[in-house]
Amino acid sequence: MKQGMTWDEAMTIFHISRQTLSNWLKLWEQRADVSVLPRKAYPARKIELEELINLVEKEPDWTLAEYAAHFGCSAQAVANRLKQQKITRKKNISLRRKR
Repeated sequence: MKQGMTWDEAMTIFHISRQTLSNWLKLWEQRADVSVLPRKAYPARKIELEELINLVEKEPDWTLAEYAAHFGCSAQAVANRLKQQKITRKKNISLRRKR
C-alpha cells in the first residue's frame, strides 16, 4: 500500500476483505507491525480438582453455592468442574406417597 498499490489489488493478492485490510493498515500506523500479539497467560483454575473431590467426600451435603463460597467462584463453575469429573450431586431418595 505504501508503494502505491490500490486497495482492490491488495485485497486480491492477499485474499482478504476490505475490513481486514483496514485493520492491518491501522495496526501498521500504530506500531509499524501487523503481526499478532502474543496471548496473555490464562489464569489458573480456582477450583483444584483434588481439593474439590476431598471436599465433596468430606461434606457431601453441601450445596453448590457452599462449595462456590469455599473456592471463591460461582456455583456454575463448581457444577462444570464436577461434571468434567463425572461426579453426580443428585441423591437417590425415594419419596413415599400418601395413599
